[in-house]
Amino acid sequence: MSVPVGVPALLQVQVSDGRTDLFGEASVYDAADALLVVLAASAGPGGVYTAVWTPPAPGTYSILGKFFADQERTTDAGYEWVAADVVVEGPATVLLGTTSAPSSEPVEDPPERVDPTDSALGIYQPDLILKTALVEGIRRLRQDPAEIAVVLQWVRADELVGDRYGSEVERIGEWLRSIDVPVIAEHALTGAEAVVVSVADADVQEAETTLGDLHYSVSEALPDERGQDLAGPFTALAYDARTGTLVVPFDVAASVPLQEGMLVVDDRGDEHAVAEVIADDAVVLADRVVAGFTVARIRLAEPRRRAAVESEVSRVTLRVGCHAGKPNHLIWVHSIVRYALFRYKQDLLESRGFERTVTGSGPMAKDGRFDGEGFWTRYVTVTGYCREIWRRDARDRILSTGGVLQAQSRGPEPGSFSGAPGSEAVVADPD
Repeated sequence: MSVPVGVPALLQVQVSDGRTDLFGEASVYDAADALLVVLAASAGPGGVYTAVWTPPAPGTYSILGKFFADQERTTDAGYEWVAADVVVEGPATVLLGTTSAPSSEPVEDPPERVDPTDSALGIYQPDLILKTALVEGIRRLRQDPAEIAVVLQWVRADELVGDRYGSEVERIGEWLRSIDVPVIAEHALTGAEAVVVSVADADVQEAETTLGDLHYSVSEALPDERGQDLAGPFTALAYDARTGTLVVPFDVAASVPLQEGMLVVDDRGDEHAVAEVIADDAVVLADRVVAGFTVARIRLAEPRRRAAVESEVSRVTLRVGCHAGKPNHLIWVHSIVRYALFRYKQDLLESRGFERTVTGSGPMAKDGRFDGEGFWTRYVTVTGYCREIWRRDARDRILSTGGVLQAQSRGPEPGSFSGAPGSEAVVADPD
């Protein structure tokens, strides 16, 4: 599709479900895949969103349309992105296409995240961390033409190299967006892919030898014991909703020393935190709500048992294979892999526990594992450090302590005591 230079053009994209409450956006890229401008697209009848763009100069431009759920355009609305190429040579309308609405199928809640700072996470899986980091890194590069342009910017910047290879390197962005670059385990290689990245374990060694496998969090509560009842069911002797005062039977108070922070469960199963203990058998509930306590229970707010946690640091070496059917494509994918490892090291590796990574590359060579295939391979080694964390044992928490005061009779010296328990008690020194 062509439009004249210097004349405003309407960029339109339509959502298939006709929604008009979204926030559209049109991004314009030049032939070098450099981002020129981002335009807001306003909603119209029938779910047609329109942005106005004035082509600045003749040439070929790529336009990408996408939708967001918020006005700040930070939350993707879940619609497929649409794109179109425009050749700039009065008014014209460019219809990018029609995008599909998000699936109406129910979405399952993601699994609960585990806090990596105080949990025994077990044996670290660096190959999965690296594989998913490469998948995400390549995805981000494909969606950002300006970032792709930086991958081999050095080639275009050098006077001698740029004259010979600069024009070819400028195609890397278009090439990367036009193909699929799967990241797979090395044992799954078949040689049928035009371009593929593989990941394989190479070596894992314990990096530090210490007298004790100490972890910065020395213990953790056992999460599977959360909410374990300490007493009940029982019927409270009295409850005043105005003050929150609850009186429990004597046998309950004798079996479980009441403490602040404990939870009292009412007849409906709702939990009420103990704000204050005012007697051996009486507490004040924090929320002071109207509730029934005829089948009440007492439980801990945290698990009853804790386990000691230990860890050690491992030095891991992984092998990332870059494979392609053409030598120039191998150079490109090798550069993309290394750039992704550097560019997203902090975000996709270090933040996920794979630290102090160092990379290196071997030579490019013809891969003879695939008969009849012109396949080229180059390996990147990634060495880093991770922490393996485990539980040693588990013990019951100390809920309360108690003591017995024993008095002794006066000894021969002032201020000293002697005698057996049960003898005469001394209440004060003559001084």
